[in-house]
Amino acid sequence: MLVEKFIALRYLGGKKRKSFISLTSFFSVLGITVGVAALIVVLSVMNGFNSTLVEKILGVNPHVIVMSYNHFFSEKRVAEIEKMGYQSSPFLLSQCIASSGRVSVGALIRGINFENAPVKRYFSIEKQGVIVGEELANILGIGVGDKVRLVFPLMKKTALGSVPMSWEGKVNGIFNSGMYDYDASMIFIPLNKMQEILDMSGVITGLGIYLKNPFKARDIVRSMSARLSYPLYTRSWIDMNRNFFFALKLEKVTMFIVLSLIVLVAILNILSSLTMSVMGKVKDIAVLVSMGATSTNIKKLFVIQGFILGLSGVATGNILGFIICFVLKKYHFISLPPNVYYSATLPVDIHLMDVAIVSLSTLFLSVFVSLYPAHKASKCNVIEVLK
Repeated sequence: MLVEKFIALRYLGGKKRKSFISLTSFFSVLGITVGVAALIVVLSVMNGFNSTLVEKILGVNPHVIVMSYNHFFSEKRVAEIEKMGYQSSPFLLSQCIASSGRVSVGALIRGINFENAPVKRYFSIEKQGVIVGEELANILGIGVGDKVRLVFPLMKKTALGSVPMSWEGKVNGIFNSGMYDYDASMIFIPLNKMQEILDMSGVITGLGIYLKNPFKARDIVRSMSARLSYPLYTRSWIDMNRNFFFALKLEKVTMFIVLSLIVLVAILNILSSLTMSVMGKVKDIAVLVSMGATSTNIKKLFVIQGFILGLSGVATGNILGFIICFVLKKYHFISLPPNVYYSATLPVDIHLMDVAIVSLSTLFLSVFVSLYPAHKASKCNVIEVLK
């Protein structure tokens, strides 16, 4: 094996430093390096977008929600769910029209207990009150301390007939989750205050459940669905936002396929390089065979060449990819519009599993394409060559 390695390294370099075969070997390694580095960087960026999106979604929503097909259910049902051992928080959800001055816009208002709601991290207030999304506040032209009028789609009877329920209160905080859809349409208010406004004492729309591991939400949903009776049902944060994750996954797969073509072209260069090497080393191969080298030895010689070329490209590609990812993550010199990409800078999250798949696949293909020239070299007609 040591002899085959020594000869393989000699063949890769060629007889002269600038021989054509050595140049094709160099460009093969360069192509693999660029392809592997590009794949690592792009996959890390896509993973970063996915992680950022998860962080934004979980910053506003519970991990699992329990709701009723009848729209409302009593807080007495909460005890039944709490017996299952999950940390929960009731909420009351309703649509409304938010207005300030001459501006009115549709919004979604959620009555919650601020003590255990994740949205509390986006603001700091001493007294709980109306919390409005930053984009919605900009649309209405209001800030902290200003008043906002909320009109609900529920009717109340008065001396003049039925009129929509309404309430006017002071804005005590503004949150910015980084998700435009949330920031432009959501209002938070204390649960007991919203129940008072809507005259729904002890009534809730749903129950939010918070888990130590949010990614187990689907398992919890399946477990709870089997134990809860109609009209209650459960949904996980993953299912409620699957369109976002499906789009990211599709984009990640598409970029992986496109950039894999760079690696494929570089691997085909290895095939052509080794094939030309076989053609140029026919006499050397014949001499080796005449000295006792077997066809297996000759095959190993060229397979080792393919392995060395692939390993060199993968190793340098990994180093280059990690360096680029480190620079992007540390210095943030690429800025993005946050209302479009959910992040002000290019997010980077390296998954070692992705790096391992890219590296091992590239190395396997490098060895695989070397089998044809290795087989061709082992079938060389020694007698004809030595004549």
